[in-house]
Amino acid sequence: ASVTCTFDPRGSYAPTYLITGADLAFAAGIMEWAITDARYFEALELAKKQGIKINFCVSEIENADHPNTVRIQMRSRSKKKLLLLAKSTGGGGVVFTRIDKWPVEIMAKSYEFLIQTGADTESRICELLNSDGYVIDQPVRRKRGDEVLLHFKRTFPLASEVQVRIDRLPGVREFRMVSPLFYVKRGEELFSNTEEMNAAAENRNCSLGKIAMAYEAELLGLSEKEILDEMLRRFEVMRISVNEGLHDRNVKMHLLKPSARR
Repeated sequence: ASVTCTFDPRGSYAPTYLITGADLAFAAGIMEWAITDARYFEALELAKKQGIKINFCVSEIENADHPNTVRIQMRSRSKKKLLLLAKSTGGGGVVFTRIDKWPVEIMAKSYEFLIQTGADTESRICELLNSDGYVIDQPVRRKRGDEVLLHFKRTFPLASEVQVRIDRLPGVREFRMVSPLFYVKRGEELFSNTEEMNAAAENRNCSLGKIAMAYEAELLGLSEKEILDEMLRRFEVMRISVNEGLHDRNVKMHLLKPSARR
């Protein structure tokens, strides 16, 4: 298997991807590691051991309209190829703007499905994708010759049996799913400003911390226990990071000297 990541010479990745460790980040992502994986600094070496050849190059990218644009060309062990064009938008966000020959807009904020098919199968695909009512808005439809690309967004994943039924429909040539990078927004906001937040806390006779937890639970469709567990998980990541940073021998910095202990 092989992956080539290309950065535009006019963009920000070209001069910085080595000193910022972006090459390690791409390798870790290709192997589907969690962002907190302790093996991060070994990503390139371990990818090679897994038989994944990862190359980085600097070359002009057509229509690169963002400084953090990257073109990714992938080839699987079975010789299947995939071309992606994407850009990092900050705060953990990313937008995919092309998959092979198709222009797309994938932000990975929901469960997204891309189905390449013939026009005769469109209505049946739409019926199956929305059979449980979890589709967000209308699907985006793109057409090239006799081929159609349908792009659906959902608040929940699709049942495996429905995926199988769609994949077996006559005319379906490609069926891809993109999992969300963030928690999917499934509910409504309890408030939109501090005044409304205070009023909601007073109405429920609870603290601002409790109303903030209720806000997240309502917006994301999770229980308050699940919200608390996620908060504690993130706190633990920060606690470990601070502890590691206080020990200079564990810190690998390219531009500055470690100073947390001063």
